[in-house]
Formats: sequence, C-alpha cells, structure tokens
Amino acid sequence: MTNVTALNVETLARYNSNFRDVVTLQNIQFTSKHVCKMIEGRKDGKEARVVGYKFQSNSISKCVCS
Repeated sequence: MTNVTALNVETLARYNSNFRDVVTLQNIQFTSKHVCKMIEGRKDGKEARVVGYKFQSNSISKCVCS
C-alpha cells in the first residue's frame, strides 16, 4: 500500500507468516489499532489464527511486515 489514509479500521493488513507473505507500506496515515496483523494460515481451510501484531503507530513513512 502506498499513499493511503485509513480511518477507524482495526488493522491495515493481515499476512500469513507461515506462507511467507510480505506487506510493504509507504506513506500511510491511519487511525487503526494495529498496522499489520500476523496470522497463521491453515491448509485445512479453517479460519487462520492470530499469532501477533507488528508496528503500532499512526503515521508510517515505510515499513515491511514479514
């Protein structure tokens, strides 16, 4: 995501840590609780489980969640 303003959202991005997903954010302004929610995807089709969060701020010039 680049040059985004997001208001009143819980999380900007979710990514699967065990599937090696990567989220790159640049020039983001937001009022959310978490920037990236790290989840553990499941191959059996069941709901992924949350395993952590990265970056808690409200203004980011650049970050990478992986």
